[in-house]
Amino acid sequence: MASADVAVVGGGVIGCAAAWYLARAGLRVDLWDRGPLGGEATAASAGILAPLAESVTPGPFVDLALAGLRAFAEDIEAVKDDSGLDPEYRRCGVLRVAVDGAAAVALHEAAGWQANARLNLRWLEPRQVATLEPGLASCHGGLLSPAEGHVHPVRLSAALAAAAYHRGAALHPFAPAVEPWMEGGRLRGLFTGGERRGYDLVVLAAGAWSAGWAAALSLRIPVRPVKGQMLIARTVAPPVRHVVFAGHSYLVPRADGTTYIGATQEEAGWDTRVTAGGIAELTAGAIAAAPALRDAEIVSAGAGLRPASVDGLPVIGAIPGCDGLIVAAGHFRNGILMCLVTGRIIAALAGGNAAPLPLEPFSPGRFAVAW
Repeated sequence: MASADVAVVGGGVIGCAAAWYLARAGLRVDLWDRGPLGGEATAASAGILAPLAESVTPGPFVDLALAGLRAFAEDIEAVKDDSGLDPEYRRCGVLRVAVDGAAAVALHEAAGWQANARLNLRWLEPRQVATLEPGLASCHGGLLSPAEGHVHPVRLSAALAAAAYHRGAALHPFAPAVEPWMEGGRLRGLFTGGERRGYDLVVLAAGAWSAGWAAALSLRIPVRPVKGQMLIARTVAPPVRHVVFAGHSYLVPRADGTTYIGATQEEAGWDTRVTAGGIAELTAGAIAAAPALRDAEIVSAGAGLRPASVDGLPVIGAIPGCDGLIVAAGHFRNGILMCLVTGRIIAALAGGNAAPLPLEPFSPGRFAVAW
C-alpha cells in the first residue's frame, strides 16, 4: 500500500529532527519507533552543545559540530514556534577546567587552533575561574567558550516530534517491528504490522540499532552501542552556572535547579543497567570537581547506549548500491549537538539538493558496506 514520501526509522533526536526538516520541506513523512520517541540514548543525554570540547583536532568532525551549533542558533525559534514547546536551549557558556598542569598545557594547545572557530574563547587564570564559578575545586585555569551551552534533550526531542506533527508528519511510537521491504533490487519501503508500506525514501536513524537493521539488507554499517551512565542531582544552590568539563566529568546546570552529572563510557554491549560502580565513578568525579555535590540528593540515575562508529565519525548519506536509503547514525556523544544540522542534510538529500557541507568524510561509502 502507498503510505508517504519518506519513512524515518528511529524516533530519537536525530530521527525527530529529520522528520521535522523533511515535513517542513513539504514531504509526507512517517516516523517509526519501537518505543517512545526520544526514549533511548536521547533520554540519557546531557544535551551539551559544545563542539570545541568534543573536538581533539581540526577537521571534518569539528566542522560538522560547529555547523550543529549554528543550526541551533538559527532554527531553535522555528522549532519552538512549530511545536509550542520550550526545549530549554541555553547559551550559558562552557568552561573546560584544567585539573592539573598537563591539562592546562592541553587546553592552551587546543585554544591555539580552536580560536579559528570564532567563538570568543578566553583563557582564565585560576583566580578568575574561582570568581566565575566559586563552587568549583581549585584548578590550574580554564578555557571559557561563552557561545556554547546546552539544551534539555527530552524536551528537545518532544519539541521536534511535535513540530514535525504540526507540519504534517505521522508519528508512530510503540510500533510493531519495522523491517525493510526489498523488491527488484531496490528498497521499496517497510514491512510493519503485517503490511507493506511503500516509500520513495527510507531514512535510517535507529542509533545503536542501525547496524542490525541494515544487516537485513546485507549492508554493513559499523555502529556499535557504547554505554553511558548518568546522574541527576539536586543541591540547595546549583553548584555551577556554566556547563563544566573537569577531568573525566561534566556538570550541566538545568532550568529546574538540578545538575546533570555525566557520564561513564563503557564497552558493555546492550547492557543498560545502572551499576554501583558507575554511580561511584560519577559521584567521585563530580565531588572532585565541585565539592558541594558531596551533600547533593541523587534525584535519578540512568543509562543510554550511544551509537559509535568504528572511526569516530557520524555515518550520514546514501549507501552506494542501495537506492532509496539514507543513513543518519553513529553520532556517538554528539547526537544532540548535531541533530539539527543532520536534519538539514537529510532534507537536502531527499530533495535532490547539495548538502550544506561536504559529506565525503561521513559517507557510508567509506566502509565496505556490502557483506
